[in-house]
Amino acid sequence: MPMFCCRWQNGDISFVAARNKKEVVIALDEVGNAETSDIFTVAEFMLHLRLEDNGKFSFQSFGEVAHFEIMTEAYPLLEALVELAKPSASQVRQAVQEERNRLKERRVKEPQTQLGREIKRQLDAPTVLVNGILRQQAKKRLRNFKPTGKPH
Repeated sequence: MPMFCCRWQNGDISFVAARNKKEVVIALDEVGNAETSDIFTVAEFMLHLRLEDNGKFSFQSFGEVAHFEIMTEAYPLLEALVELAKPSASQVRQAVQEERNRLKERRVKEPQTQLGREIKRQLDAPTVLVNGILRQQAKKRLRNFKPTGKPH
């Protein structure tokens, strides 16, 4: 199963093993609405964590290939800056701020129905999740529908 990286609008990243991007968006709904985020596969995902004395894990590093893929895909502005010999702290802060603002104006498809649009507005749920739930409920209601009288 492919490993996907979700680069959130605020610059954070999450990783999800899923069959496709639709499943990634649905899985990440427990964190937030990922439909305006960059989502891409990381072909050679490797992550190193250290077990601390308190029983918690601390991040150590990504594998070299994964780190390259993540930086190239998720943080192109920061990656270009890091290629300089020694960027200053202010240059790095500026690049980070630009990365955080880079995805702000993305638009997403609206749900297929008025009810779906209202649910999305209230819950900030991904469109793919809202449409799926409404489709599932509609099928259930149609299966249980018992019309009265003769059909016309």
